[in-house]
Amino acid sequence: MHRFRIFQMRYLAYLVLLYFVGLSSCKSVDRLFTATAEDDLNETELVERIVDNQLVYEELFFKRVFAEIEKDGKNQGVRANIYLKKDSAIVISVIPVMGIELYRIMLTKTGIFFIDRMNRTVAESTYQALSRRFLVDFNYEQIQRILSNGVFTYPNNDLNLLKRYAGVKKSDSYALSSVGVSRFRNDDSYQIIDILPGIFRVSNSFISYPEKALSMNISYQDFVSVSGEVPFPSKIVLEGIKNQESIVVTLSISSVDIDGGQSISFLMPSNYEKVQF
Repeated sequence: MHRFRIFQMRYLAYLVLLYFVGLSSCKSVDRLFTATAEDDLNETELVERIVDNQLVYEELFFKRVFAEIEKDGKNQGVRANIYLKKDSAIVISVIPVMGIELYRIMLTKTGIFFIDRMNRTVAESTYQALSRRFLVDFNYEQIQRILSNGVFTYPNNDLNLLKRYAGVKKSDSYALSSVGVSRFRNDDSYQIIDILPGIFRVSNSFISYPEKALSMNISYQDFVSVSGEVPFPSKIVLEGIKNQESIVVTLSISSVDIDGGQSISFLMPSNYEKVQF
């Protein structure tokens, strides 16, 4: 059994990079679930515990989510309900203060679909177009794992790749780094995933893709207990930087329902005008 390999210089470079690009990985985490990182936990055991402690669900319903988007110096906030059916679809209902739905959005493995209630229009789009607009480059499976506080690998979502990640034990958490793994993909992208001890859930995931002039950060904050002591973050923050553009999307979640039967349907109205995304 081998001990963690310490990548101090690389990890320091990671922290310096976060400082200069304006991404904050050191977010406050509710210490409702407290534990100390174990000295004798090797990388294989760490990956096994991360996989074993992922949220078990078939459906998730996020009620009264406040989504705040900061881009180009402008802030916009909306309220929404989000329904996630595992490996099938994510449906988002955007509702303003008055309670009348403005938009309904569905994400599937093949594409993204929009209903604009106010203008009576519908549209279809791709994840590539979503990446250009929101500066985050994820596919359906990765977005699903982001919303469920699950671990994923980038750019390909293959959990077997975690076995190639290097482990770092910090004072109060663990980290998995894919620095050097990119040689298998012939690019210089990498990912660093921070893991909370005890509950072995992702607290932060930082991704750098210099070839695309892209960096992304996902942080999970304010963990609470839901559905029988299941730890889940009440805030998810996605940050993206591409070239000189930046965006921050903050999801503040009021409540999480796991397999409780709540859902949001999606049907494209046939009498709405079809427009370009």
